[in-house]
Amino acid sequence: MTFSDIAWKMLKANFRCYRLYFLGNVFSVGLFYSFAAIFTNQAFMDPKSVNSYISSNICAPSLFVGVFLLLFIPYTYQQFIKLRKHDYGILMTIGMSEREVLTNMILEQCVIAGVSLLAGLFLGTLTAFGFYFVIQHVIGVAELHWYLNLESYKWTALLFGLSSALWLCLQARP
Repeated sequence: MTFSDIAWKMLKANFRCYRLYFLGNVFSVGLFYSFAAIFTNQAFMDPKSVNSYISSNICAPSLFVGVFLLLFIPYTYQQFIKLRKHDYGILMTIGMSEREVLTNMILEQCVIAGVSLLAGLFLGTLTAFGFYFVIQHVIGVAELHWYLNLESYKWTALLFGLSSALWLCLQARP
């Protein structure tokens, strides 16, 4: 049995841990993207389209959600690593070097982070689309339209990437 076979068996055995970590990342990215899509929408921030009291009050919640993302991603990462330490210890006991374990851990985290970023952006896009649908058709603000705003994707990916990279680097240091 090779290290790859053992790692694959551990993946299947710890699927619940992976699922919780993945879902935590997806929902936090989706939540931040939803606010970023509102905050970066020029029509929503224009006082001619939307009451300035409403549009100016989106800044603080967006900031709080950004701070939440910066704090929650490292927390989920630390909890996931805490659950996986036993598995890494087993791999080191059967002969895997510390460098190989670290490489495996970083690769695993990068794959999970990449997939959860894409899934979170998709979820956030659906949520933002639903928000704009409610604003247009239920509340009746016809001037406000949803559009694919690349700036909100950029801010979400940047914040999530910085948060993930920071904690990966802190974990990987000797």
